[in-house]
Amino acid sequence: MCRVSVSAVILAGGKNTRMGGEDKSLLTLNGTTFIETIRNKLENHLSEIFVVSEENVVLREMNFSVFPDLIVDKGPLGGLYTALSVSEASKVLLIACDMPLLNEVLVENFIDSVSDEDVLIPLKDSKPEPLFAIYDRNCLPVIIDNIENGKLEMTSFFSGLHVRYLREETWRQWDKGGLSFKNINTPEDFEFSVKLNDGGSEN
Repeated sequence: MCRVSVSAVILAGGKNTRMGGEDKSLLTLNGTTFIETIRNKLENHLSEIFVVSEENVVLREMNFSVFPDLIVDKGPLGGLYTALSVSEASKVLLIACDMPLLNEVLVENFIDSVSDEDVLIPLKDSKPEPLFAIYDRNCLPVIIDNIENGKLEMTSFFSGLHVRYLREETWRQWDKGGLSFKNINTPEDFEFSVKLNDGGSEN
């Protein structure tokens, strides 16, 4: 088991323009919302799970702790800044709300892989997956500096930090199909996820 304290944050902001403005966190698979599906796959492994989003009565009714962005309109990087600022733990597992195909075996093993790095992040097709990664509070000074300078790319603050990349051949042992990293961004993506859920997972 992981000996490092890790909390989980689900990012539920964004404009969702490609989904016609719908709140992606509240889309459903098999009768369960995306965000509840993600929580269900996290709660056996992490004691603190919270959401960074604008004020959302529906999420609070689902018994989520919801924190608004401390610095607004800064995208996922602003959400990460908020998460690291309010988290009980020194590290947070950051997950986007549109990743309901998350594999629980991957979650467990990924958390157990964390050590003293500032960022633990998987590589998929040789590219980092910043919306499923574990970040340490040590990142905060660099993140705020980048925000203040308008550098909002999620990997823009990595320079100078201890970043450990999890190789694809490693995490594929836990999630063969790699569907954990599938973002549901469009109606076509949503249709794919429904069909996959109905027909059985490739994971």
